[in-house]
Amino acid sequence: MPEIPKPPIFFVSRTRKGLSYTISVVLITIIALCLLAIVFNFGNTFLQSQSRNPKVTVIDAGIVKLGSSVIVKYSVGNTGSEQITLTSVRVEGTTCSQSLSVSIPPGQRYSSSFLCTANLPIGNKYILRVEAAPVDGGRLGDAVWVRVEV
Repeated sequence: MPEIPKPPIFFVSRTRKGLSYTISVVLITIIALCLLAIVFNFGNTFLQSQSRNPKVTVIDAGIVKLGSSVIVKYSVGNTGSEQITLTSVRVEGTTCSQSLSVSIPPGQRYSSSFLCTANLPIGNKYILRVEAAPVDGGRLGDAVWVRVEV
């Protein structure tokens, strides 16, 4: 006589005691959903921490000679993924600088200019440096070479 196969783990026969089939399915589903929620929560937190990338970039800059003064023009972009605050713009090696506090959202740009009473020779190159602060503190910066033009 062939051997009778054993019933599935959660199968309840009249002679054995255990969990009913319906309760076992519900318990396994709840456990699976809890594990899925834990993995999703961890993954979401990890991805958000990786995507925070504050960055400031000088898009365009120029120095225009105007008699014994110069006009410094610049355009700064937020090329990162979180808001930054532009704090300063300066031409290194000169007295030309501007302190400010301008918030720039991600993907946006800010353009401005300021007058500087420095007699810079036409054709000379200077470094224009910008500094910004991300929301969580710290410092960001970017710099480009700029030539004095007429």
